Amino acid sequence: MPYFFILPIFVLWLVGLLMAAVAVRFSASFRPWSIYLVAVAIGSIPGFLLGNIALFVGALGVAKLLALLSLPRILQPLQMLTTAATIFIGPFVASAIGSLVGSLLGIITVWQFRRRRQRLLLSV
Repeated sequence: MPYFFILPIFVLWLVGLLMAAVAVRFSASFRPWSIYLVAVAIGSIPGFLLGNIALFVGALGVAKLLALLSLPRILQPLQMLTTAATIFIGPFVASAIGSLVGSLLGIITVWQFRRRRQRLLLSV
C-alpha cells in the first residue's frame, strides 16, 4: 500500500533530476555538474530496488522467526505493532536509504572515472 505514494514520488525524483541535468548542461559554468546529476538518477534506481528487496527479505525473515516463536500473550500487541510498522513505515525508510546509498555510489563512480580520465590525459 505505501508504494502508491512512494513510486510516484520516486518517478518525479528521477524526472526532476534528469530535467535538471539537461538544464545544467546548457549553462557554461555548471556544465561539469550535469554528469553528477545523471549519476545520482542512475545510481538511485538500483539503490531503491535493492533497499526494498532487503526490506522484503528482512521482513519475511522476521515474520518467519516470529511465527516460530510463541510469545506470551502480553507481548502479542508489540508483535502486531512491529509488523504494522514494518509494513507501513518500512518501505519509506528502505526506499529513502536505498536511494541515498545508490546516489552516493553513483557520485563516487563518476568522481573516480573523471579522476582516472584526468590522470590519463595529464600523463600523455
